[in-house]
Amino acid sequence: MFPRIRYTARDRALCLLDPYNIDLLWEVVAAAGCTKAIEIFLNLMVMDMDMNVLLRDRNRADPVQVARMARFWGDNSWNEAAYETNPQRSFFEEESFIKVDDANEKIAEAYR
Repeated sequence: MFPRIRYTARDRALCLLDPYNIDLLWEVVAAAGCTKAIEIFLNLMVMDMDMNVLLRDRNRADPVQVARMARFWGDNSWNEAAYETNPQRSFFEEESFIKVDDANEKIAEAYR
């Protein structure tokens, strides 16, 4: 449907995206944006993110779930919005990333 909406023809559209989970591909959102004529209303699936990806410690997240989030997001920049480096790690510990308290709000703002 997106190719039929053309900015040069003064067409405009509203696309409602209400995915059941974060399996929506970024390419869908990007294709709508490239038309410059489609507004998107997206129901951000925070519950799926919280249960499967945005765990308290990022290092505990399943790599399959992290990959799903990257496909939904388009890249891995969501990490910067959701996590901060744990400054209290010891010398021999792996670098740890802890979920920020208002991660859901930051994720929504970063996606916008």
